[in-house]
Amino acid sequence: MGLIFPSERENGALWVLWSWCFAGGSYVLAQKFTFLQTAFLSWFFGFVLMWLVIGNMQDLPYGILPYALLLSLLEVFGAVWLEKNPIVSNLSRAVRPDLIREKGGNPHSPRKMAARWEQSVTAIGYFGS
Repeated sequence: MGLIFPSERENGALWVLWSWCFAGGSYVLAQKFTFLQTAFLSWFFGFVLMWLVIGNMQDLPYGILPYALLLSLLEVFGAVWLEKNPIVSNLSRAVRPDLIREKGGNPHSPRKMAARWEQSVTAIGYFGS
């Protein structure tokens, strides 16, 4: 095929969507697996499968593949380190104290989330007083 890789705004938006999905999937894997397992599973699902598709379209520049391989591994290991690092993962609690677990409860339970939503909606007066 030999198609030219598009660089329009829509293509950039799809890459942003890809990166959000990749980060979300890697985060989910990090909750279940060890550091190395998460890194290699994320790398395989994120990059190897993408390279297969791009290679199938005959748009993969094979000359830069060794560099892309090393940089993608570095990217994935850095992302998984951020997900697994307790200091970084606890920063959200410093920024959002409402995420600190109370005794005997999950702050993300549907009941507590509904109560917070109700408080915020009443605070802005959406339903009136």
